[in-house]
Amino acid sequence: MKAKNLLCLAILTSLVLGMIPLGRAQSSFYFDPASMTAPPPNVGDTITLTIRISSPTADLFLYVMDVAWDPAVFAFVSQAAGGALDTGPGSYLFIPGDLFTPGLLNDVTVGSQTGTGVSIPPQPNSLLVLQFRVLGFTDPVLGSDITIPFARYLDTPGNEYVPPTSPFHFMYRPPPPTSPIAAFTPPSSTVAYVGTPVHFDGTGSTQGYDPDPTPITDYAWNFGDGSPIVHGATQDYSYSTPGDYSVTLTVTAPGVPPTDPRYGTTVPDFDTETHIIHIIPVPIGPAIDVYTERNGIGPGVASDAFGPQEEITIYALVTWNLDPVANKLVAFEVKADNGTVIMTRTAASNMDGIATVTMRIPWTGMEAEQWFGQWTIYGAVDLAEQIVTDYCPFLFGYLLQTTGLRTTDAMMVTKTTFLKGESLFVEVTINNISFNSKIATITVTVYDDAGVPIGFNMVPGTAVPPGSSMVWNFDITIPYWRFKGVGRVYVNIFTAMPQVGGVPYCPEASTLFTLG
Repeated sequence: MKAKNLLCLAILTSLVLGMIPLGRAQSSFYFDPASMTAPPPNVGDTITLTIRISSPTADLFLYVMDVAWDPAVFAFVSQAAGGALDTGPGSYLFIPGDLFTPGLLNDVTVGSQTGTGVSIPPQPNSLLVLQFRVLGFTDPVLGSDITIPFARYLDTPGNEYVPPTSPFHFMYRPPPPTSPIAAFTPPSSTVAYVGTPVHFDGTGSTQGYDPDPTPITDYAWNFGDGSPIVHGATQDYSYSTPGDYSVTLTVTAPGVPPTDPRYGTTVPDFDTETHIIHIIPVPIGPAIDVYTERNGIGPGVASDAFGPQEEITIYALVTWNLDPVANKLVAFEVKADNGTVIMTRTAASNMDGIATVTMRIPWTGMEAEQWFGQWTIYGAVDLAEQIVTDYCPFLFGYLLQTTGLRTTDAMMVTKTTFLKGESLFVEVTINNISFNSKIATITVTVYDDAGVPIGFNMVPGTAVPPGSSMVWNFDITIPYWRFKGVGRVYVNIFTAMPQVGGVPYCPEASTLFTLG
């Protein structure tokens, strides 16, 4: 664990109010509690801070917000505004609508340790959200402190008033260190011929965190046939005897500490994954093998799944006693799950005996999902008046999809009514139809009855194992200023966050609950 520069993130808010008599109730400044429920950030993660100013009067007409942070510890990412924040009779929330508006910057530098100020008329129906990227932690054990100092208020003549309230402190504690995650292709149930090299690729493995990224330094392969262990992110290996072989990849990231002093947990600096590979005898006489770029090699062996509008490259290997046969016309047919013929093509085999065609899976608008299911590719060829055939099934659908969503209490018991200040727990079940793990960013956004976002949580860059359903749990605190009534939870599964080009794996899922 590396020592980090001193953390200093201070947000100072100054308000210029219409004439405020002595003894009148003063405004207050505070963090949104709902913004504090995200998982502890790793170095490189983005944290979201929600800021509000509460005024018991409606005559606030001007304020200045100063933002200061240590650029060696935090990097400013973005800001956003939105949300109606009237909290009831005699209480109003006034928040900046646009931070860093052109022409309104004070004479300070954005991102400097002295801070940045903006003067903006209040917008009662808005809410300020700041995002920072974590560059490091002051203390590897305790974490880093974020301090909100006193708020200053100025009346019209310029008299200053500092309310007798203590600064707000929040400790961003580094998360527990995590082991690396081993992952490789080809997946289990891959079929290959004796003597034919199989390409093993472990570059999909995930590095560990402590909370700094700890890169993988070793990839060790055990091919399950008694041969020596070999090292490297990728390997090409062929088997000499038919059978089923357990192939194990072990990845090591030595930066992960064996024991975490903060949490008292033991964290291995390695991880393993095992796939079963089927090796079959070389075909005798005329043969055809139909497969895709996502495997399916072997008679009747399935290819990995494809998603909406993905392009498929279809291959047919034509051989005689495994010797490639060139310039033979191969017939192709693709059928959907309901038996509808999607396409037929013809292609000639090349000098390596491979005939190739491509197609992009149709996406038929509102009716597209009715085509989800198992599709099948067929191939046929005539070799010396002997017709040989093969087929290759594959699944078509959303590679990742939310299959379960419910609100619960802390014990994961279903609960549908939540009061202000309570923790709303969200259980999300995700299914992966692929043969391989998929990296996904899972986000949860909560709206109140007025459509105001009142909470956000996420799991960035997590691996969803293949061919199974996994459950994730999220914790969001209901803020006191929420609008009572019907709330809604929205769950999205992205390839990454949209700001870096991430796109959805599947449609958004949602569920309703009651805000009491």
